[in-house]
Amino acid sequence: MKRVGPREDEARARDGADPLPTLRGEFHVPPGKRYPEVAYFAGNSLGLQPRATRAALLTELDDWARLGVAGHFEATHPWLPYHEQLRAPAARLVGARPEETVAMNSLTVNLHLMMASFYRPAGDRTRILIEDNAFPSDSYAVRSQAAFHGLDPDQAVVRVPAAAIVDYLARYGDQVALVLLGGVNYLTGEVLDIPGITAAGHAAGCRVGWDLAHAVGNIPLRLHDWGVDFAVWCSYKYLNAGPGAVAGCFVHSRHLTDATLPRLAGWWGSDPATRFLMRPVAEPVSTADAWQVSNPPILAMAPVRVSLEMFDQVGMGGAAGQERAADRVPRLVADRAACDHPGRSGPARLPALGAGRRRRRGGPRAARGGRRHRGRARAGHHPVGAGTGHQVVIGADGANSAVRQAVPTFQHRQDHLDYGYRELTIPPVAGDFALDPGALHIWPRGTSMMIALPNPDRSFTATLFWPHRDFAAITDPAAHFREHYPDAYALMPDLTTEYARNPVGSLVTVYCWPWAHQGRVALLGDAAHAILPFYGQGANCAFEDCVELDRCLAETGDAWPEALEAYQWRRKENTDAIAEMALENFVEMRDKVGSRAFLWRKRIEHALERALPGRYMTRYELVSFTTVPYAQIRRRNRVRADQLPRVD
Repeated sequence: MKRVGPREDEARARDGADPLPTLRGEFHVPPGKRYPEVAYFAGNSLGLQPRATRAALLTELDDWARLGVAGHFEATHPWLPYHEQLRAPAARLVGARPEETVAMNSLTVNLHLMMASFYRPAGDRTRILIEDNAFPSDSYAVRSQAAFHGLDPDQAVVRVPAAAIVDYLARYGDQVALVLLGGVNYLTGEVLDIPGITAAGHAAGCRVGWDLAHAVGNIPLRLHDWGVDFAVWCSYKYLNAGPGAVAGCFVHSRHLTDATLPRLAGWWGSDPATRFLMRPVAEPVSTADAWQVSNPPILAMAPVRVSLEMFDQVGMGGAAGQERAADRVPRLVADRAACDHPGRSGPARLPALGAGRRRRRGGPRAARGGRRHRGRARAGHHPVGAGTGHQVVIGADGANSAVRQAVPTFQHRQDHLDYGYRELTIPPVAGDFALDPGALHIWPRGTSMMIALPNPDRSFTATLFWPHRDFAAITDPAAHFREHYPDAYALMPDLTTEYARNPVGSLVTVYCWPWAHQGRVALLGDAAHAILPFYGQGANCAFEDCVELDRCLAETGDAWPEALEAYQWRRKENTDAIAEMALENFVEMRDKVGSRAFLWRKRIEHALERALPGRYMTRYELVSFTTVPYAQIRRRNRVRADQLPRVD
C-alpha cells in the first residue's frame, strides 16, 4: 500500500508554529496498539478525559465524606450555588449573557423543557421544521411533542434539506410554529447558517431553537447577538466533560421576563431567596435558571467545571483557528490520495423490478416532444468538474449515482425499507392470461404481500414483497406457497426454480438536495429522487424531470444556471410527495385491502367517481392517469381524508 500525506516533520512543524500552546498533555489519550502516539478523532462521540477531572471529582467526594450535608455551604466549591459557577464560562463559550445560560439535565430533557415553552401550535401554525437528516433523538422528541398536542406527527413535523430551509420558511413559514435545527449536522458536518436561518424564521413569525450538540466547543457562537430563542447542547463531545455529562441550555433575555410563557416547574427553578420557605407555588427567577426542575448533580457537574475552565484558558476564537489549520492536513492527504486514484467505476445496478407497468399520461409522450439545445449536456458516468469536455453534466445514473457521490454539495440520504422483493412468473395458460389482465392482483398477508401484473406476452410478473428475514427463513418455497398462496401456487409451475434463481432486490427511497451545482452539474431521475415502486411512477418521475428541465430551458433562453436552479425547485416538492405516497400505497396494499372497512371506502370513492365524472378522481387515478402535480394530489388527498370514513 502506498502511503500518502504530509510528512510527520511537516505536520510537527505546523504544530510548533501555532501561536496557541498545545494542550494535548492535559488529556488522557488512549494508547495505540501499534504506535506509542495516536491521534484521537472520536471527539464528536465522546471527548477525551482531562487530567484535571480526577482531582476535581476526588475533591467533591472528599468534601462529601468530610462535611456531609454541610457541603452545600462549606465545600471547596459549595454545592448549593454550584451551577452558578458554570454560568459565566458557559455564557462566554456560546456567546450569551450569563443570565441566559444554565447547566442542567441532559440534552433531550432540556429540549423537551424548551419545547414545553416555545412550541405552542395554534390555528394553521402547527408545524415543526427540522432538517431532513436530523439526529434521531431530535426527530423522536419533536414527533412526541406534536403527538402530545394532539397532532399527527407525520403531518406536523416537516423535514427539509438544509439548503432549502430559508426558502421553505419564505413560502410556508406561516404554517410553522417552531424551527429546530442542528447547528452542525451530525451526519455531514455541515455548519448551518444560524444567524441567517434564525432571522428567516423570525421574519416568518416562528420561534427558532438550535441543537448545538456538535457545535458547542467546535465553532464560535454568538447566540445572544443572533437572536436565537433557545438552544440546547451536550457536554460530553467537544467539551470533554465525560460520558452522559450534564448538558447546557440557553434562553434569550427577551423571554426571561415574559410571565405569559409557560414552563414546566420544579424545585430548583424557584427563587433561591424564598425556596426554603416551602411555599406551594413556584416563584421563578428572571434567568434561565427558571427552567431548572431539580437540584444539580454535583459529581456530574465537576467535570463540566473543569472543561469550561480549559475553554476559558484558550478561548473559542483560538480553538477555532487551530481547528481550521489542523483541517488542512487531512485535506492535503485526501488530495494526494485522489491523485493516486483518479478514476472510479459506477456502482452495480439492482435487478429491475417488474414489467407491464401502466404509464402516467403525459410522461414519456411529453418528454419525446422536447427541443434540441445548442448547449451540450450528457448523462451517465463522467468525472465531474473541469476537464470533462462538456458544458453541463446531467447525472441520470440511478439510485447509487456516481455523479451524486462525486459532488460534495449533493447532500443525500437513502431510506432503506426493511423489505426486499423477488420476481416470479405466472405463465400463460393455453395461450391466454391465467388471471384477469384488467385487475391488479394482490395477496395481502399482514406483514408481507405478493402482487401480480400482466405482461404483453400474456404472462404475469408476480412480485413478492417480504421482510428480509422471511426470505432468509424460508427453505421450502413450495410448501410455503401451498399454505399461504394456494391459488397462485397452482399457476406457478417453475416456482421452485425461479425462487432459487432470481435475486432479492432492495427497496430504497433517495432524498437529495440540492440537485444542481454551480449551473454545470445536475441530477435527474433516480439519482435525485429514487422512490419505492408502489405506484409504478419511478420512470414517469424521471420523464417529468425531463419535461420540466426542457420548460425551464425554454423560459431562460437556454441559460443553464438559471434553468437548473428553477428546475430543482419546481420538481423537489413533487418528488417528495410521490415518495411519501408510494410508501403509503405499499402499507395500504399490504395491510388494508383485505379489510371490509377499506373495501367500503373504495366503494364510496368509486360511487363518487360515477356521480361526479371529471370532478372526483381517486388518488390512484390521479397519480397513474393524469399529469396533475404529485404535490397537488397529496394536498387533495389530505383534505379528502377528513371527509371520508377513516380506515385504521
